Parts: sequence; structure tokens; C-alpha cells
Amino acid sequence: MSQVIRVYLNGSRLPDVAVWQAGLTAHGFAFVLDPSVSLPTHEGYLPVTCEGIETGFEFYLDPVSTAELAGGRDQSATFRWGSDPHALVAASACAAVLTALTDGVFFDAEGGEVVPAEQALADARATRDEGLWPADLPPVSPPKPWWKFW
Repeated sequence: MSQVIRVYLNGSRLPDVAVWQAGLTAHGFAFVLDPSVSLPTHEGYLPVTCEGIETGFEFYLDPVSTAELAGGRDQSATFRWGSDPHALVAASACAAVLTALTDGVFFDAEGGEVVPAEQALADARATRDEGLWPADLPPVSPPKPWWKFW
């Protein structure tokens, strides 16, 4: 099952990856984004590394269709990942920082709630600091082929 965070923002305030990266660093996150990504045109998997561990999440920008939630913002940045706990931490931190950089609206689709940027940043730090990154978790390995189960 996928987990989703959405950040509603004004497209005119969308930073480039270098500014987003600087924001991650300024807010105390050691994640490294792929510098070759062009956010306005990117669709799909966005790789992220931290302390030698590679993870990532799907990242999409779409026009807003939920005007009442978006507060006048015209773009929705969607962060989607599966069961990888490293991706959870990376997506949460990246979404929180993007919210802060763009004066966006952080929407936790799982909980169905809007979270202020400062709270989203605090929650991402707490998730990271609760042992969900990186040493306390084994790397996620691909499932075994069916013929190797017995």
C-alpha cells in the first residue's frame, strides 16, 4: 500500500533542486537530492541518499483540483512511497522543507489533516530521531523469487 503526502503550493514559488537541497541542509536534514532533476517537468521516482543509504519516493506536480484545501495555491506536489521506512523519513523531510520554502500547505493524506510547516518539520525530525534513520534499520531487500521459498 502506498503512503502519500501532498504539498499545495504556488507554482511560481517552486524552487530548483539546489534551493531545495540548501533548505534540507539548513533545516538539519542530511538528505542529498539528485541535482540533475528539473522539478517542473519531473514525474516519477526521485532518488535520495543519506549517509550512504539510497532511497527515494515518487514525486509529481499537478494542477490543484481541491481548491478549498489548497488555500489559493495552484500546484500539488505529491510524494508517494511504499513500505520502505527510509523512504518515509526522506519523503516526510523533503515535503516539510518544500512546504516551508514555498509557504505551502502540507497535507497528510493518510491522516487526512493539514499540518503547519513548522509542525511538519518537527514531525520529520522526530521520525528521523526515533531510530527510523538509518543505522537502526536494515536495508530493504527485494522479495525472493517464488521458487526460493522452500
